Amino acid sequence: MSEESVKRCLLVFALPALLAAAPTPLVVGSVRDQYGLPISGARVAAESASASTDAQGTFALRAADVRQITITCAYCAPLTLAVTPDEPVVALVRRYDSLAQESPSDRDAASLPYAHAESIAALKPFTVLENSSHALPGPQISDRGASSRGALVSDNGIPLYDLASNQSPFVAFPAYAAQRVSWLPPSDAFLYGDLAGGGTVLTQTHAADAWSGVAAAGSSSAARAGQTLDTTAWSAAASHDENDDRVRADASFRVPLGDDAFDVSALAARDNFAPASQHLTTSDNGIALTYTSMRQNRVSASLIADGGGYDGATPSLDYYAKWSDVQAQAGVTTTAPIQFFLDGGARASSGYYWTTGTSLPLTAGTVAQTRVDVGAQTSGERYSARLGLGAFDLRYAGGSAGARSVLDGGMIAPSFSGSYAFDAHWKIDVQASESFALPTMLEAFVYPPEGPGLNFDRNLLFAQTLSYGDLRRFRAAVTTLSERVSGLDTGTIHSAGVSAQWQVAPALSLRAWLLRDNDFTEPSETLYRFGARPRPSTVGSYWLTYESAGLRIDALYRRDLLDYGADPHFDASISAPISSGLRIFGATERRAGARTFTIGLRALAP
Repeated sequence: MSEESVKRCLLVFALPALLAAAPTPLVVGSVRDQYGLPISGARVAAESASASTDAQGTFALRAADVRQITITCAYCAPLTLAVTPDEPVVALVRRYDSLAQESPSDRDAASLPYAHAESIAALKPFTVLENSSHALPGPQISDRGASSRGALVSDNGIPLYDLASNQSPFVAFPAYAAQRVSWLPPSDAFLYGDLAGGGTVLTQTHAADAWSGVAAAGSSSAARAGQTLDTTAWSAAASHDENDDRVRADASFRVPLGDDAFDVSALAARDNFAPASQHLTTSDNGIALTYTSMRQNRVSASLIADGGGYDGATPSLDYYAKWSDVQAQAGVTTTAPIQFFLDGGARASSGYYWTTGTSLPLTAGTVAQTRVDVGAQTSGERYSARLGLGAFDLRYAGGSAGARSVLDGGMIAPSFSGSYAFDAHWKIDVQASESFALPTMLEAFVYPPEGPGLNFDRNLLFAQTLSYGDLRRFRAAVTTLSERVSGLDTGTIHSAGVSAQWQVAPALSLRAWLLRDNDFTEPSETLYRFGARPRPSTVGSYWLTYESAGLRIDALYRRDLLDYGADPHFDASISAPISSGLRIFGATERRAGARTFTIGLRALAP
């Protein structure tokens, strides 16, 4: 056989191997939603080949001679695109915002008729909003009615914590100041402690856009401006209505240090509430210093100082209160598949309350808290779980009318939270935890304590939520919560609710939920406390949104609480673009029994 014949035979036998070794052609590109945000987990398919997008929304599909691809993702409209050889694909998919997440999105917060942070936060399914017709205690909210003393509010990472009388922290937000509102569940209370048993409201006043602003007038007027850059962010806001004037400024700054970072946040807020024949002036201030390291393990340390107070007057009396709070904490979390964490911290708080014209004397005191929490967490494609334990040591010192008492207490707070997806459609979330709520200075000392033991609320909670989604246009959930309360209050809280989210048409969505909150807690002893006593109630909302070609209309029927009585009301807004980055809007809402109408401009970075 000639040398040429040998070469031909070798080529025949080697051809399949050469073809197999040759690189398969790639179709690459990115998938983003109608607002330009990346979509992760989207399926990109061409005949028998398929790929999924990563966290940045990019994909690489191995297939030859591809002429078109089909893109599908959860709660998105399917999309088919033609492919041009040797050119990357840029796909814009319509994602249904109303189904993408349970809580109102940032875009929702920017479009809703609500000027106040608590009204936005309470649109999350199964949230109880209790407004007050009086300046004190002001609005309070909680997750499914858990811990009727209200939720903890974190303002850009700074907890607003009034030890004097537990006034509502929402007075720190002028109209349209809140840009993002999200929640942490009651089972996270072991990580913080006091008041977090009703959930934790995470409120951000910095928009994700490079710059943003609002100017509004009508029944009330408001102005806001802010800017967010890579390492800095700031915002300033002011609002005025018939009885209420609020002003606020805040800023944050980050110093990158390789794998580490140092963050500084600060805020200052003032509120002047002056209905007929009375007034109330409040202040809230805070600063947070945080160090974070993301090397082998996640290590963090922070120092937070915050404080505030108020002075008010009615025809029969004047009253004053001040409070301050300083906390230092540090923790470490491993980065293994099963993560272990350990945190420790100490807090020193003080406060006083004083009135003239009544028999209530000056009441003042200090509170020292130390805590240690430890636990483990893990997650997989179909499950997540976290088990933790918090240990708290508590010490009060103070009194009323010159008397002085020292009260000691402690709390071990175990917690479990987890979720399991039976399949792509069904999922269950479970919480079992203990938490506590400490007394204010008034509750602790106005009436002399009987002994050195500190009396405070202990909450034992069990909650579960079963959810279903068809991954196209519908989601639904059913939830139950049971809580036993003992201490300052005694009794039980049982709540049950249902929710549904339905994309009726590509431009029309309906979100609805209903919760029955049976709060049977009562004070176990005589307490000096502001506000109405909790009682069984029904809350919920029905929210219809139309959005097409830039026009957005929101119509809402809500059933909140006012002094723990039913407060049903209808609210609505409409907005439309008038230029790149500038929208005009009109809104009406009823809040605490008063109807307002507003028209304004909202500016966002294009």
